[in-house]
Amino acid sequence: MPPPRPLAVAVLLAALAAGAVPASPAASGFRADWLKNFDEAADKATRLVRTMPGAALAWRPAAGVRSGNQVIAHLALTNYYLPRYLGAPAPAEITRELELEDDPVRLRRVLAESLAHARAVVVDLDDAALERKVRIFGGREVTTRELLLIALGHLHEHLGQLIAYARANGVVPPWSAVEVP
Repeated sequence: MPPPRPLAVAVLLAALAAGAVPASPAASGFRADWLKNFDEAADKATRLVRTMPGAALAWRPAAGVRSGNQVIAHLALTNYYLPRYLGAPAPAEITRELELEDDPVRLRRVLAESLAHARAVVVDLDDAALERKVRIFGGREVTTRELLLIALGHLHEHLGQLIAYARANGVVPPWSAVEVP
């Protein structure tokens, strides 16, 4: 599979920055459902980390637990690394060194780019590819469909973690800040 098209990545980044998510390319089926769910979680993660101040992103709930910055880096790395199993390499500058990054501005950008990358990979798949077997994590064999579910679960897991970090630091997630009359 070729790497995601730069134009597709640029369009998604612009849409995420504007708070809008582009429509899914498939009208129905697994990929359309996956993309809808992914887009909603990606939008929440992007909006949340934009609202969290640097001190909240540097915070960690206990010694030895990832800080908010480290959660963002981990999530971004995974958004690049899981698609490698589908033939979509990560950019050369994306290495495990990202886990040492503590610049919230760079991490927000890398997260948005990684989400665009992961999305573009799925957009470029065809439905037949969902049944193709791939080997992941120490040789475990899964279908492409299962790999996509792993990626989606991972995004939701760390979105929840970031929500907990935000709330522990007095930050209300933007979608929860709507005033009730």
